[in-house]
Amino acid sequence: TGSGGAGVDVEFFGASAGSALLWSSDTLEVAGALTVSANVSLSSDLAIDGSLSVAGPTALAGPVQLDAALTAGADDGSAFFDVTFFGGAAGSHVKWDANENTLDLSGTLQVQGDAAVSGTADVTGLLSLGAGAAVTGSVSLDGDLTMSAGSTFLVQGSAGGSLLQFGGDALSVVGPATLTGDVAILGDVAVTAADVSVTA
Repeated sequence: TGSGGAGVDVEFFGASAGSALLWSSDTLEVAGALTVSANVSLSSDLAIDGSLSVAGPTALAGPVQLDAALTAGADDGSAFFDVTFFGGAAGSHVKWDANENTLDLSGTLQVQGDAAVSGTADVTGLLSLGAGAAVTGSVSLDGDLTMSAGSTFLVQGSAGGSLLQFGGDALSVVGPATLTGDVAILGDVAVTAADVSVTA
C-alpha cells in the first residue's frame, strides 16, 4: 500500500482485545505474542515492552543495554544455568557455576568499597587488601604474608583487649603468648607483665 515517501498505515487486529499488528511511521508494532521460527535480521533498534522468550542459543553482535534486572534460572532450584563473562585476555573470565553454587573469577578483582563474604573465599594468586581492610573469622595462609611499607597488621583476640599487632618495625602482643619451636629475634625485646615464663 502507498508508495515510497508516501506510505499509509496498515493494521491487523487479533482475536483478543488489544492484540494487533501495526505498520506506522516506518515502525512495525506488535501488540501480542510474536513467534519466529527462522532467522531474524535487524538493522535498527528493537524495543520490547514485555517479556522476551528465546528457545535456543542466541548470539548478539554489538552492545546490549538492560534497563531492568537480569535473571537466569529460578530461585526454587527448578531451573539453574551457568553464566560466563569473558575478559580481553585469554583465560580471563567470571563464571557463575550453577551446579557448584560458586562464583569463579579468573583474573583480577578490584573492589572499591566494602566487600562482605559469608563463607569460604579461596584465592589462588595474589590477594591485595587496601587501607582499613577487616576480616572477621578464620584466615588460613598457605604462603607468605607481605605487607606494604607503613602498613599495620592487627589481629584481635577473643578476650577483651588482647591483640597482636605488627607495624612500624615492631611486633606487639597484648595477652598470653605461647610459642612452640625455635624463636630468633633480631632487635630489642620489651616485656611488660607480672610473670614471665620461658621454657627452653
